[in-house]
Amino acid sequence: MDEGRRRFLTATEHYEIIALDSNACIYYLQGHPHADLVAALIERAVEGSLLIVLSALVQLELLVLPYRVANMAAVRRILQFTEQHEGIATYPITREVVLRTAQIRAATGLNVPDAIVAASASVYGAEAIVGNDRDFQRLNEAGDMRMINRRARLPAFVALDAFVAAGAK
Repeated sequence: MDEGRRRFLTATEHYEIIALDSNACIYYLQGHPHADLVAALIERAVEGSLLIVLSALVQLELLVLPYRVANMAAVRRILQFTEQHEGIATYPITREVVLRTAQIRAATGLNVPDAIVAASASVYGAEAIVGNDRDFQRLNEAGDMRMINRRARLPAFVALDAFVAAGAK
C-alpha cells in the first residue's frame, strides 16, 4: 500500500457516512489515478463500516455525457453504481435540501451545484465530502452554521489530490 493511500485511509477511517462529489465518482468509474482512493471507500461501504451518500445532482452530472453520446452501457453502469451498489445511497433533492442549499450558498458563496452537493451531504448525515473541487474547502472554513432554528455541522472536505503523488495527478 502506498503512502498516499495509507494517509487517505487514516484521514477517513473515523467517518461513518461520506458523500462523494461527482469528480470522485468519475475517477472511480473511469479508472483515473485517484480511483484507488475512492475504491478504498467503496470497499468499506461494501463491508458495512461506511455509508456513501450521493446527491441526485451527482447522479445527474454523471449521466450527462453518456446520454450526450448515446452510450447506454455507460448509462446502465452509472445507474447501477448510483442506485444498486451495496453501501451507496443516492438521495433526492428535497425541500430541506433546497433550503439548506440556500443557506450554505449564502454563507460560503459556493456555486449552486456545489452547494446542493454540500446541502445533500449535510441533510443526509455525511460527516465529509470527498472530491477534488477546492471550492469545498469553504466548508472547512465555515465549520458550524446556524441553520433555521438550529445549528448544523457542515461536512468536512477531504481533497483527493492531497493524497496522491504529484506525478500521478
